[in-house]
Amino acid sequence: MILNRKIQINENVAHIELNVEINEGETYYLIDEVIPEGWNVLSASDGGSYEAFPGHIRWVVIQNACDKIYSYKLEIPDDVGRGVFHGLYMGEGDKVEQPIMGESVINVGNGSVQVTKAHERIADDAVRTSYLANMDAKAALDSFVRLSRKVEGLTDPTHEQVRYSQYDADTARDNAIIACKYIVEYGILGMEAAKDAMSVASTNREILHATGLVAKAKKYAEESTMTAQLLAIEIEKYKHIDAIQKRTLRAEIVIQLQKEREARDINDVESMKKAMAAKEAALAKLIELYNV
Repeated sequence: MILNRKIQINENVAHIELNVEINEGETYYLIDEVIPEGWNVLSASDGGSYEAFPGHIRWVVIQNACDKIYSYKLEIPDDVGRGVFHGLYMGEGDKVEQPIMGESVINVGNGSVQVTKAHERIADDAVRTSYLANMDAKAALDSFVRLSRKVEGLTDPTHEQVRYSQYDADTARDNAIIACKYIVEYGILGMEAAKDAMSVASTNREILHATGLVAKAKKYAEESTMTAQLLAIEIEKYKHIDAIQKRTLRAEIVIQLQKEREARDINDVESMKKAMAAKEAALAKLIELYNV
């Protein structure tokens, strides 16, 4: 999805159009246009909401999204020289909020408009998201390693001990895999947003800020790659704990077979059924492990 802003000025009224271009397969999106402070909304097309959240105009499409042009009108105050727009949008294919591009600054005195720069806020959010995702992934990796060591450290374990401990370790592993998948994506998004901010920076402050963002984004992207590599190593390292569960499952089958025979010998139907059910459950789990 791409969203561009076009501004026209007619005396003390600003006419704004937001041109939405949908990517194939996208069905929904949200637009949150932020208008210059103190400017009054005169009208907004297509049910744009501007009374609930002063200073914002919002459109929400939840299905059947298509290319469209939204429009609204603002009354320009008499005592201002400049108005800046800071709208955001998020489409179905977006991981983070995106800045509305196009014209974003009105110089009221001479009636001119300026093309927007990539918003520092977007770069800040993207880089911070990369940082937070890294923290979550490292925590998930640590949890997987800790729980895998617990399984590995069991002394003469019973089937039940291994089953529950292995379940915790498997869940932690799956969570870590998902977390590492996202940190790589967020690392890329952070780098792209930081580079965008750098590409349009003009003042010393903007350049300094963007330089810092690029450095942080690079660091987090490198950390995300390292964390993903460490996870792959740890998964390979602890593959042998499956052997512990296989061994205990085989022992469990033997134990339940013996209980089944003993129950049959004394005609204890209820105990025999329980032993058979436990044996079948252990056998099914053992087959599942060998098929993974």
